[in-house]
Amino acid sequence: MSKILIISDTHRNHDLLKIVLERNQDCEYLIHLGDEPDDLEFYPELIENMQVFFVYGLYHERFLEQNAVNCFNIGELEFCISHSEKKLRQIANDKSQMTNSTKPIGDCHYERVRFLCFGHTHHSYFKQIGGDVWLNPGHLKLPKDRDEIAGYAVVEFNDDKDCRQDVCVPSQLDCRQDVCVPSQLDCGQDVCVPSQLDYRQDVCVPSIQVKFYDFNGNIIKSEAVK
Repeated sequence: MSKILIISDTHRNHDLLKIVLERNQDCEYLIHLGDEPDDLEFYPELIENMQVFFVYGLYHERFLEQNAVNCFNIGELEFCISHSEKKLRQIANDKSQMTNSTKPIGDCHYERVRFLCFGHTHHSYFKQIGGDVWLNPGHLKLPKDRDEIAGYAVVEFNDDKDCRQDVCVPSQLDCRQDVCVPSQLDCGQDVCVPSQLDYRQDVCVPSIQVKFYDFNGNIIKSEAVK
């Protein structure tokens, strides 16, 4: 089991940041979604065993230098991160970058999952649309800000994939903005089913959980990525 700690909007609150870093020393990866990733420099000893990814906040002098978006892979999971949700919407609307498909890994196919992570709002958020997971971990600015208790998210995923035989997925998708639906449907009476299915005998999906915590380490909610 691998763990990814995701934080955002620390806004120079080094005390809350230290609490969260100390509590999550079992995480191999750390993602900071901006405002202010420079805060991590205060605790090098707490992140020395983590691989760190980050973006700058909207008002950071280097925000535009970085093109506002950072895309990378952690294992077989794809991530695109930005402090601004708007920047990620542009990526999601680009059909050439849609991940609602499979790619071969070894002797089977792996259902691709892409995390689109953003900050700025100081409110936690989770929604899955097809293969895209939209995630905002909340903030660590103050114990409570904008009516939201300070918190963070942890993504847990199993490197051992769950391979299921005889899995059917639509072979043709019609992408409208952020939503993908089968483009051809066979409607019999009141029931519609995809008329074209792509049968893959070995389709693999990782076991992924997204857990949201408050800054004291109390779990707020847990979401399974399907």
